[in-house]
Amino acid sequence: MAEKVTIKCVGCDKTQTLRPRKVEKCNGYYCGRCEFRPPTPTEGDVVQFVLQAAGGFWDYRLQTADPEAHEAIRRARTLLARAVEGVG
Repeated sequence: MAEKVTIKCVGCDKTQTLRPRKVEKCNGYYCGRCEFRPPTPTEGDVVQFVLQAAGGFWDYRLQTADPEAHEAIRRARTLLARAVEGVG
């Protein structure tokens, strides 16, 4: 029988047991049904989400944003600012 690993939700301690090859490496796993929310990234970082990274669990990875991601963040902030100005 193949070796298995147990993954635990960081929010509610729910667990899943899977084969290691079914688990993607990340900063943390969560079930998506509890109150846990991944941490807010610091300036210059982004959070990448992967659905079903370990069975039914999601994962999050904190990463330093590359130049392309910085540009996308800048564009999004500009659009948000324009939308807020238009509402008021």
